[in-house]
Amino acid sequence: MERTIRTPESSSVIVGVDGSAPARGAALWAAAEAVLRGRPLHIVHGADTDGRALYLSPLTIENVCAAGREVLDETAKAVAAGYPGLVVTTEFSRTDAVTALRHAAGPHGTIVATAVAAASARSCSAPSVSVPPPPP
Repeated sequence: MERTIRTPESSSVIVGVDGSAPARGAALWAAAEAVLRGRPLHIVHGADTDGRALYLSPLTIENVCAAGREVLDETAKAVAAGYPGLVVTTEFSRTDAVTALRHAAGPHGTIVATAVAAASARSCSAPSVSVPPPPP
């Protein structure tokens, strides 16, 4: 089995998305950052279905998963349209958003998050960049 060793020079720029306009803006900002750093972009959606499995019906979990994958696909298409040469990967996670981002980033990935998301992930050990909110 082959393994890729992530280093600060080869790790992706990671961004979490939830379908909101600020998350879409963060994804596009992260794409620009990835281009500047010469790195791929990895888009993550943490649905937290594992944490809520006892309280949700199987159909609801299925719908949440489908919606999350749709958010990933739409975001990846938007990024590809704006940054055609950028390598973009997506990841759907059944864990919460912070855990999903930390796992995707590992020790060397750079996480891009909206200011709200960054505030909830202060314990993250990976380097992070906070995207300021758009002007009113």
